[in-house]
Amino acid sequence: MKSSDNQPNSKNLASTILKYLVFGTYAFTLYQVLMGGDKDIPTNRVWIIGIVAIASLLLLAVDRLSELQFSKEGITAKLDQKKADTISEVGALTDNPKIAQEVNQEVLNAKNEQEVQSALEKAVRLNVDRNVELVTQAIQNKEKIFIRYRSVKGDQVENYFAIPLDIKPGESTDSSVYDYLWCYSEKGRRPISLRLDNVISVGKTAETFDPARITDLKGFDAWVIPRNW
Repeated sequence: MKSSDNQPNSKNLASTILKYLVFGTYAFTLYQVLMGGDKDIPTNRVWIIGIVAIASLLLLAVDRLSELQFSKEGITAKLDQKKADTISEVGALTDNPKIAQEVNQEVLNAKNEQEVQSALEKAVRLNVDRNVELVTQAIQNKEKIFIRYRSVKGDQVENYFAIPLDIKPGESTDSSVYDYLWCYSEKGRRPISLRLDNVISVGKTAETFDPARITDLKGFDAWVIPRNW
């Protein structure tokens, strides 16, 4: 076994011995004071009691901080784990290799967890922008699309072969990632909405559609995406 493996035990032993010494000195001083009866407590003893009390509190504070293990190695290991988890998450939220490559490089170069989180948010924005671009082209060209979607993180991917209808704002207008892709599901024969930040990818197909044959478009009085139909 390496000597470094015994380092935590050595630190714990030293901390324990120091505690006993401090508290022993404090108890002895307190005993001497109490044994003095009604006599006035000498000034030097008062100072000793105060110093020992403060030392005891500082010792407990330092001991507590050491338990938190805020070492450079610990912080680095935590950041590395965060990066690995984020790269895995990026791979799950987009099928676009260019987006994944760009964002993963930023994740690897990140110096802290905030930069890692910013890179992940960038991946979501880039993927949403890319999908919105493809949906807009499909609407204007009257092309059916293939959608890969995951409603909840960790769930299985759902596939939709659908007619793109529009992109509408959701409850929050702070960012386009919260907008919804509305499309007409040919399987369900009804309009459905998919939140854009959960859309993994949008693919064009060689099949077109006739807008006049789409039924059940209640609530679509005005289109957000411009089109000539």
